[in-house]
Amino acid sequence: MDPIKILPQEVSEIIWLKLPLSDIQSCLLVSTLWYNSISNCSTFWRNLCNTKIIKYNSWKLTYLEEMKIKWAWRNCEFSQVIIDLETDLKLICCYEDFIYIINTKNILIKYNRFGELITTKSMEVNLKEISVIADKLILLYETNQQNEILLLNEKFVEICKFKTIDQKLNNANGKFWFWTENNSNLVTIYTLESGKIDELEAIYGSDLIPFESNSWVSHYNGEVHLLFENNIKKKIYAINSSPMTMPKLEILTNNKDIIVVVEKKIIEERHKFSSIHIFENEKKSMSHYLEFYIEQARISGDLLILTTSNSIQLYNLNTFNVSTTTTRYETIENIYNLFVMKNLNWIIIKYDDKLTLFDLINLEDLTIINDNTIENLFLYTIKFFITKINYKRLVIKTIMI
Repeated sequence: MDPIKILPQEVSEIIWLKLPLSDIQSCLLVSTLWYNSISNCSTFWRNLCNTKIIKYNSWKLTYLEEMKIKWAWRNCEFSQVIIDLETDLKLICCYEDFIYIINTKNILIKYNRFGELITTKSMEVNLKEISVIADKLILLYETNQQNEILLLNEKFVEICKFKTIDQKLNNANGKFWFWTENNSNLVTIYTLESGKIDELEAIYGSDLIPFESNSWVSHYNGEVHLLFENNIKKKIYAINSSPMTMPKLEILTNNKDIIVVVEKKIIEERHKFSSIHIFENEKKSMSHYLEFYIEQARISGDLLILTTSNSIQLYNLNTFNVSTTTTRYETIENIYNLFVMKNLNWIIIKYDDKLTLFDLINLEDLTIINDNTIENLFLYTIKFFITKINYKRLVIKTIMI
């Protein structure tokens, strides 16, 4: 008697959850009944997925796509498309499967990752910066010696625009924010999903990061504050060293309950050192003083990634355990946290004309890409990356899945 015929689906799901993936693969081949029982077990596929949130609860399809992506990167399975622009490239950014380009004639152009032209829009203003959040385009431009921010939908139709005194775009976690024209200490915050507009008092020029639901982290002049509603402010850190050490602060959050303050110091160019300070639920939980200079810092899921010129240090933000690996490269030019949105804990290390896909969990290279255009790598997403031959010719390398 087939046990899957007798057992309720809920009991079958408990069995599937206790089996390793290798056994599940064998079980899928037993019969159509077993195959359907496993395929319909959303809890099992959800546990396998690195993605925490998906749109349509199709956990099995999401997991299979993740596996295809891993396979393509491990085996360097890429297709290549060349885009020749009529006018020199000025600005570029990516979102999901699309590439947005602004040329020196201030024409906005949208391609997909296969190099196919989707749409264009001529902008009769001096475009200075572009960003994309949740399929909305945010443009910073200058008109009549005044900076403005323009929000467009995916078809380049205007949603709204604002005057600002900012010289750059600030956006994260589905929001963008800017200092207003009339009050240099008043920040306007726009939430893209709801269209809600809020205001926050913060010193002009502060580094701001959204934190939790209704609070912000602010860094200005060596001090780090938490900003709350009703203009309540709480100082959590301040530089306590001589200006001779040329201290620099970098602030990161995991968008939940942890703030990381990275402090870098240099004495006469020969002595470089750093410290990291981790705050959990607004209270300091750990400090580490390091005898080296942190070149780059990233947070990916539960990992704090620190790189020096030739090594990677990882801090687990849950356990605060640390692990270190010395790479075989003399210099790490750049580190790209390629899969931060999917929590795969892979990064790309760029050096010379090579890219290495590095597994942060197992501390090993997964693949090495050799290409003479890699030296000009400047954009990447989960499914493709872009290199530049010159200002009129781009190369799109798309993984084959």
